[in-house]
Amino acid sequence: MYIKKITINNFQSFHGEHIVELSKGVNIFHGKNDSGKSKLFNVFNWGFFNRIYGRDQEGVKDWHSDLDSYGVKVCNHYALSNIDINETIKMGVEIVFSSKIPRNGVVEKSSLPNKAYEQEVDYYLKRSISFKLNAEKEFSNQIDNWSLHDEEFDLYFKFGGTTFFIEDPNLEIGFIFPFEIRDYMWFQGEAIEDLVAFKDSNKLREAINKISYYPVYEKLSDLMEDAVNMIDDHIIKKNRKNQRDSNTYNTISSNISDVKRRLAQKEELKKELKEKIDSTNKEINKIKSKVRTVTEYPKYFEIETTNEAKLNSALESTEKLDYDRKEYIIKQWMMKGVDNYKADLDKILEDYEAKLKSESPSNNPLPLLVPGEEWVNKMIADGMCHVCERSYDKDVDVAVHEALLRRSSNANVEKDEKSKQLNYFYAALLEKSEEVISLNNVINHGIIDFNNKVVEKWNAVTEAREALRSIRKKIQDKFGASSIANEAKNATQLFNKLEVLQENLLQEQRRLNQFENTISNLNRDLLSYKKELSNNTLPSNVKIKEVTYQKYFNFLKDSLNNLKDEAFTSLLDDIQKKANDLYKDYLSHRSTDGGELIIDKNTLELSNFTNDGSVRDSNQSNEDIAKISVINAILTLNAEKTGIHFPFITDAPSSSFDMETTIAYTSALPKLFNQCIIISKDFDDKSIDSLKKSKDIKSIFNLKYGPVKHHLENIQENSATTIKKIK
Repeated sequence: MYIKKITINNFQSFHGEHIVELSKGVNIFHGKNDSGKSKLFNVFNWGFFNRIYGRDQEGVKDWHSDLDSYGVKVCNHYALSNIDINETIKMGVEIVFSSKIPRNGVVEKSSLPNKAYEQEVDYYLKRSISFKLNAEKEFSNQIDNWSLHDEEFDLYFKFGGTTFFIEDPNLEIGFIFPFEIRDYMWFQGEAIEDLVAFKDSNKLREAINKISYYPVYEKLSDLMEDAVNMIDDHIIKKNRKNQRDSNTYNTISSNISDVKRRLAQKEELKKELKEKIDSTNKEINKIKSKVRTVTEYPKYFEIETTNEAKLNSALESTEKLDYDRKEYIIKQWMMKGVDNYKADLDKILEDYEAKLKSESPSNNPLPLLVPGEEWVNKMIADGMCHVCERSYDKDVDVAVHEALLRRSSNANVEKDEKSKQLNYFYAALLEKSEEVISLNNVINHGIIDFNNKVVEKWNAVTEAREALRSIRKKIQDKFGASSIANEAKNATQLFNKLEVLQENLLQEQRRLNQFENTISNLNRDLLSYKKELSNNTLPSNVKIKEVTYQKYFNFLKDSLNNLKDEAFTSLLDDIQKKANDLYKDYLSHRSTDGGELIIDKNTLELSNFTNDGSVRDSNQSNEDIAKISVINAILTLNAEKTGIHFPFITDAPSSSFDMETTIAYTSALPKLFNQCIIISKDFDDKSIDSLKKSKDIKSIFNLKYGPVKHHLENIQENSATTIKKIK
């Protein structure tokens, strides 16, 4: 089986019709985050299996087969926005794939010749849903205003010029592509833990049972067991007339019947309990899958909250600076730059000083009233200058004495009065001039310090804002949502639920062990009763043919059981060898040894050992590569044994891979599967150029998401995914 062509029409992020031709070999779809990769993955899954992979109400990605919770939201938003009241819009997927016709006895195929089942034919699959708008156009964004108008699902193939329509498409697809194998052939990289886990033996057992040929041996062994029991019953009944003691026979026969009845009950209860355990395991694995995501929610939410708090704190600091600017800096800022006028001020003082000198009888630059007249008279009386504190002799220092007399004479009173205010102003101006210049220096330093604080605080704001933007982008890339507050709160609930389920599983496993012990005891009792019955049976010349059959059937039963055990051991060896070959291929570009994968034959646990035999402390990337290696090993071994091939489709093989590992993994796929469809963001321009040159890479497509028309606003209602073939 392989997919030849897909046609997408208004499905999720794809607006209008998109036709993509695919071929055998590797087909790569590459795009950045939110480019429509997961939507393309859903094209295949919705078309074939009526399911989509998306986030549930808890924000965790999971499969959804019931689209009622999505409704019209699965349709392209731009297409919806252009519909008027009472108009309908059709969303659909068409897939052409090649496959052999399964022999399932459908009436429509009764006229087919045997040779038709030996060759592949083209199947045509069409699935569509039409939605009707029941309100005015402006309310088209409200989901409740839409109703399901029509739904179609058709499957047909052509042979010998005749078209054969399949009455039950789901049944036909089930025969072509068995349900058990789907999740292993078409899977999300982030769900790898649901398929194979290192320490969960049930995962490997489940994978072997679903995607290998081994269950055939189990079915044969069970059929032979039933045949032996049936023959055994016939022998007991036919030996009834050859008993030494009929009462003993009746008692033993009754005991045998009772033990068989109880065995049948216990086996049925054991089967039911196993199904319950499987169901509990599936629920646990589903919760674990959610927990793996949810456990990261609190961590990322805490980082986001911390960075948000840092940003708020930084913004508060800038608000305080803004307050300081209004209350203090603006007042001080008015004085900034007065030092530019210092030269003018000095010139004014110099001119004024010259004027004072010219008006002073002694050419003294000091103001005339410094000191005052009362102090001059005191100095004359004391014979001492109270300014410089030096004494003088009026007869010797005649000039000094005369100067003091002039300052105290009545002739200077009028002049002193006229210049008094001017002289005080001069003294004050000298003082204020120095004060202003000094203050200006303080203001300059204050403003520089303030500006440095502003730069520092706004740098802190920018840094905090960038950190918050970065973590939110990581959250968006990792979880597909800008806010994970609600999801973070769900962590405790999920942990509690997981704890309850795990406790229930322990109790169920204890009960299963009890059933198995009881069944083992009953089988011993049955063997003992059969021995007693044989001892009570008389020798007879009449040979019962069932006794002969019994010998052969017992031999076949034992042989099949041995064959089953050997087949299982051999299969594990083959899986381990093949997985290690793939593991080494995927890591061939690395200089360090990735270790050796070992499957414990008793516990079915998967381990990674180093060359010296110790358990390897593996990183997430190596573990993911190891798990994929095991899955691909089982799938390829199954294809080799059965000759049946299916297309291998994976969305984001693993986000833990580096570029070299992604390329190595992709390059190795053509040797494993006839057709591979890889949907990934993990290629850069250089790797794409390299893959273009590879003969094993048949086609490469680029996915982009943007406005359907460039003049429209780039919002979801006006945006869509485009597909461009680049190889």
